[in-house]
Amino acid sequence: AARKRKQAKAARARLAAAQKLKGSGGANQFYGEIEKALLTFLEAKLGRTAHGLTRPQLAEAMTAAGVPASAQAKVLAALERTDAGRFAPGGGDARRTETLDHAAAAMEQWDER
Repeated sequence: AARKRKQAKAARARLAAAQKLKGSGGANQFYGEIEKALLTFLEAKLGRTAHGLTRPQLAEAMTAAGVPASAQAKVLAALERTDAGRFAPGGGDARRTETLDHAAAAMEQWDER
């Protein structure tokens, strides 16, 4: 339990780091930090590794853990946004803000369940 709390705290710290990179960091660095935050958060909540898993494998792991479909969809959509931001440039600050907000909302929704 203590390890899971520590991982969840680390995930939130990564989101804070991404916030600092929003205006000045490169796209890979910014979106990479958000992706790491989401995956670290998933590891804390699922109690298993999430890094290196495909999106379908992540969905399977969340389903097995009893995560509601709506929470799964938010997490997966946030991960897709990080990929889009990293590999399809453009959108500027607005896209970065939306991606950061979406990731934070996905984590918050999970915590509310």
